[in-house]
This record gives sequence, structure tokens and C-alpha cells, in this order.
Amino acid sequence: MGNELAKALKRKTDAQFRVTSEDQAPGVVETPSGQVVVNDPSAYMVPYVAGKNVSIGNSGSSKVINAIMNILAGDNVSVSAPDENGAVRISSSIGGKSIDLTGLTDGYVLTYDSLTDTIMLKPAAGSISQATDTALGGIKAAERTTESSEVKIDATTGKLYAPSPDQAANGLPAGGSAGQVLSKIDNEDYNAQWVSQSPISTGANPIDEPPSSPSPMDDEFDDITLDPKWIWINQGAATWVENGQSGMMDLLSGVDHTRLLVQAAPSGDFIALAKISILCPRLDYMNFGICLYNNTNGKRVILGKCTRNNYSGMQVIKFNSDTQYSSDPYLNGGWDSSAVYVRIKKNGTSYSLDVSIDGSFWWTVFTEYLSVFITTITHVGLGYFRNNANGVNYKGKCEFFRVTNL
Repeated sequence: MGNELAKALKRKTDAQFRVTSEDQAPGVVETPSGQVVVNDPSAYMVPYVAGKNVSIGNSGSSKVINAIMNILAGDNVSVSAPDENGAVRISSSIGGKSIDLTGLTDGYVLTYDSLTDTIMLKPAAGSISQATDTALGGIKAAERTTESSEVKIDATTGKLYAPSPDQAANGLPAGGSAGQVLSKIDNEDYNAQWVSQSPISTGANPIDEPPSSPSPMDDEFDDITLDPKWIWINQGAATWVENGQSGMMDLLSGVDHTRLLVQAAPSGDFIALAKISILCPRLDYMNFGICLYNNTNGKRVILGKCTRNNYSGMQVIKFNSDTQYSSDPYLNGGWDSSAVYVRIKKNGTSYSLDVSIDGSFWWTVFTEYLSVFITTITHVGLGYFRNNANGVNYKGKCEFFRVTNL
């Protein structure tokens, strides 16, 4: 039988068994084509029924039994009558061994029964059933705890997967949103909650950050060329240079004069804000800062960081033209910080000039009706005044200029 099984396993096609007549005793003949022909009485013809792994077909007046498992072909093979379940026993006369195909279903294995000296298909001992979403190959998945999570079978792909973790599975709270972080509520394990993360301070002053919706007049001076929206008033030999972080204006040596870099002012009320510093020694007389200008009468007002002999401070200075001094209605020393914030607030028929060292707390150093001096504001921007002819050119620096309509 062992040899017959070995031969059968090497076959590439299903073995066939043919009953060729109705009155001969059962016998087995192998034809030249390789078929095994079984002479079978007519009583055997009708009851044959296809089993799990056996199919029965007609070939002329004969029945053909196909062993689909392709392991039964060989010499000296006999087929028993079907039992009440329609199963047959196919036996080999060599060694008296037999293969029992009774009750074929999934989970059966080919085994040798030493008591009956037969080879048959029996249910596999401890066979593993089909995996499901609650049973992994016949082994039930562990209940979810804080240390483990259930494993499921994807019904479409048949692959294992672990469901998304939740609080019951691993102690993490559900919910949360983008940017939030976990924060411990107390010392209990896994007792946490989602909270919004506090912004990390970079040490920069918030007012130095560009606005989310800048005005078309705004300039952060974060490139290397002057934006064409700026126009010079009495430029002369002065230049403006940008380094990607700030812009700097030449403060040219000379007697009383002013030079401005301006844009057309808004038609209504507004605030113009700048962060400025002056890069020069404490000498008479210089001032660099934010300015107002009227192009119809040439008048201008500059609020800026100033220097005097041996001290520095803040100054509001008025000029009737590029070179004609009018007055300095505000002059105060002691503003020794390297950079200050200055702003103009135009409100109706008046304006005010404010100063701050941090951009948060402001001092109004000067206020005036437009009719008193400048009449109207056609332009706003940056500018300087100088009355010092020592032959050395200095610099006025601006880190940003911004305008807000009111």
C-alpha cells in the first residue's frame, strides 16, 4: 500500500476507476492509457454517489469514479459499496491496507489506524477552527485590559489587525485635537487628559512679529532692496540700505536740513508705527524717526530718537521746508535704550505722537490740531533732521514700518 500511495501522489491527474460490465465479479484491470478499470455488478451501478473528494461520471455504459485527491491510483485497488452516507472505501490488496473516505469534511487528516490496520481520514486531534473576529485560529483573543488590546480579522483581506487604541485598551483618553498634548491629572497610572499646549516663548517681543493681515503700506525691510512704494523727499546724496532684517538711512553731514522717505497717507484716521534707533555718538544735533509731511506746503514733523552733546533722548521737531527749522515742541533726555517704538495717531482734526520702550506701554509726548501747523497730512514715513557738519555720515535704523486704518 505504501508503494501504491507513493505512486498515487506522483500522479498529475485524477485517478479514475471504471466499472465495465454488469455481470462480472469485481476485478481490477489497468488499461494502456493508465486508467484502472473495475468490473462491477449492476447492483453497484446505481448506488454510487459522489463523496467529498470523489466524483462519479458516465462514460458510455460505464461509471467513472474520479479520486479528486489524486492519491489513490495504483494496481490491485477495490472499491466498496457506498454506505448509508454515500461514502465508499477504496482498498489496496497490497498489505491489506485501506483508505477510508467516510465522512469527509474540513479539518480531517490522513491517518493509520493500527487496530483495524487501515489508513483513513479522521478529524484532526485539536484541529484549529477558522479564525473569526473573536477567535484567533480557535484560540479566543484575550479580553481587553490596560495592558493588551484585542486582535481582529479583517473580513475582506483575512489579515490580522489591532483596532485603534482607546482609553479602555491602554489608558489613553479618547478625543483630543491637533496641537494638544497629554497632561497628567494626578499620580494615578494612565490618568491623563488632553490639553492645549502653551506657546513656547522665543524671547521676542510680540509686537515685533509681523501682523497676520498686513497693510499694503507695511514694510518689514526683510529683503535687500527698497520697495518702490517709498518716495524720497530731498534725498540728495542719502541712501537707504536693507540687509534682510532692517533698513538704514544715511544721516548726512551738514547744517539744518531734513530728508524724508514717505508713502501717501491714508485718507481717513490711522496709526503709523515704527521701531527705530539712531547709530551715532552723542553729538549736537541729530534726530531720526517717524514723520508727517504735507506736500502742498512743504511742512513736516519728525518724532525720533535724538542726540545732544553728551546725552540722548526723544525729540519732536518741526520744519517749514527741507532746510527751514520751525520749532522743537518736545525734547527730553534719558531715553537711552538702543531701540524705541514710535507712532503717529491721526484722529479727525488732530494728531498725537507716542513713544514706548516695549511696544506695550505708550507715552503721548505731543498732540496738536492739524490747523496749528501742518494743516493736512498727505504722507507718512521715516525721516531725519541734522545740524552737524563734522564731515561724518551716521545712520538711522528702522526694523519695521506699519500702518493700521482706524
